[in-house]
Formats: sequence, C-alpha cells, structure tokens
Amino acid sequence: MPKAEVPLAELLIRRNDLKDKLERVKPLTNRDLYGQKVQRISVSDSVDEVTVQVPRLSYDEIDGNWNHISRQLRKVDALIQRTNWETQVAIDPELLQDYRAPALEN
Repeated sequence: MPKAEVPLAELLIRRNDLKDKLERVKPLTNRDLYGQKVQRISVSDSVDEVTVQVPRLSYDEIDGNWNHISRQLRKVDALIQRTNWETQVAIDPELLQDYRAPALEN
C-alpha cells in the first residue's frame, strides 16, 4: 500500500481517537460478552428452568480488535515522536524564559 502524507494535526486527532476506542473496549465484562437465554424445560422433578449463556462476541473478535487498535496507536505515537524530534520550530526566545517578578522599589 502506498504511503500517504498527512498533516501532523491529523495524526494527533487519530491518536486521540484510538485512545478513546481502547478505553471503550477495556471495561468489557462477561455481561457484555454473553447474553442469556432462558427456557423453561422440565429436566427433572426439582429443576424446571435452564439458563444458557450465548456469546454476543467471540474472544477472538475482541482480542483482534484490541490488538489492531493498540498496534495502530503505537505506530501513530512513533510517527508523532519522530516528527517531534526531527522538527525545529522558530520561536521568540522569550517563550522559554520563566516569569520574573518585577523588582520592588523601596
């Protein structure tokens, strides 16, 4: 696949989007992965209901999605860091100075 050139701002937006996606996938619990089907079946004299957990999503789907998002996030972060180290920005030197309180007159 040919490489595309995009503005750094687009990578910053993509990184935030990927982080948000990971945060949404992270808290998945068994309740999210499985639904319940209840059927009334007379199994024996003392049991007349059976509950079955039915997968909504497979572990492979969730794991694959997590791995894909994580891999993309690492690549985007690496590109942003490389750009950060390779790019020089012209600034007013005053931007790098700390605040100095004016001298008090006696």
